[in-house]
Amino acid sequence: MTFTAKETLEECPALDVVVRNEGELTAKELLNCFEKNVPLKNVRGITFRQDGEIKSTESRPFINNLDEIPFPAYDLLPMDKYRFGNHRYGVMMTSRGCPFDCIFCASSTLCGKIWRARSAENVIEELRLLSTEFGVKEIEFMDDTFTLSMRRAEKICDLLIKERNEGGMDISWSCSAHANTINRELAEKLKRAGCHDIYIGAESGTQKVLDFIGKSTTLERVSKAVETVKKSGLKVLASFIIGVPGETVRMIKDTIKFAEKLNPTYAQFTICTPYPGTRLFAIAKEKGLLITKDWRRYTTVEPIMNIPGISAEQLRKLLNRAYISFYLRPRYVLSELLSGRFFIIKKAISGALDYYRALKD
Repeated sequence: MTFTAKETLEECPALDVVVRNEGELTAKELLNCFEKNVPLKNVRGITFRQDGEIKSTESRPFINNLDEIPFPAYDLLPMDKYRFGNHRYGVMMTSRGCPFDCIFCASSTLCGKIWRARSAENVIEELRLLSTEFGVKEIEFMDDTFTLSMRRAEKICDLLIKERNEGGMDISWSCSAHANTINRELAEKLKRAGCHDIYIGAESGTQKVLDFIGKSTTLERVSKAVETVKKSGLKVLASFIIGVPGETVRMIKDTIKFAEKLNPTYAQFTICTPYPGTRLFAIAKEKGLLITKDWRRYTTVEPIMNIPGISAEQLRKLLNRAYISFYLRPRYVLSELLSGRFFIIKKAISGALDYYRALKD
């Protein structure tokens, strides 16, 4: 709603205020205004109703020192209901902002292009709270790029390793890395610190597409990053996007082949989706590519743009084909069966049946 504030209030009469961008300080000021029954016009970073009109105040500057933000009020949440297998599960964000310029991502607009990070000590303090007070054993770091500062990532790892060695908290976790921000030394340290999975945005098997979407990397770097992480004993989830404007069926098939060649532990395929606030959304509007603005359909598995030369139905079938081609390779099936991960194979077979039914129809 940061990017569709006025439109949201026009379409949803039950809503009164939209908080734009970071919300901690803005929400606090809003609550004070409600409690004291004073006008909202002096609260920065909001769009609101006043005398039958929709008005916006000036934007609020981003919070420079993220260590100043209090930890979430976990005691108000049903923490016992968040689970990963048999373990209690939690999520954390340790940095904001992104210097990269991917056209499909709104992060650099939502939180700024200047990367801001919490200190390693602050991160460990929150982890300790989750571990000791709420019994959390599994964490997913939700940062866009947890390893953007490799030095800070190493420091967090060093503190976690120290905790383990001294009989303190023992947390297992996952995070994300850009192909340009991971090396063997860091990957091995992540592993020793309890990390088990790393998410890497591979996105495409065509350099032309990588350049167009602003990924700031190469096919060779992506290949090296995935290989490095796997050799360090970590699992890799690699993501791929199909249906990028200007892409051809041949290019999409090359992406599927690239995914098979990389052979990550898991592959995620999605259809290129132009969310508000992204450069992709602006391009789609300018070129008249948008099929709909019904946000319920913006699921990343449904075609939202008209891509010249590829019909929506073709794109759906190529998405199914990507999953089937990757997950039903004999080499992959055997690996998963030996690892005891039967649920992935069951899901792949189910998807294959749906795909072949669709082909008959």
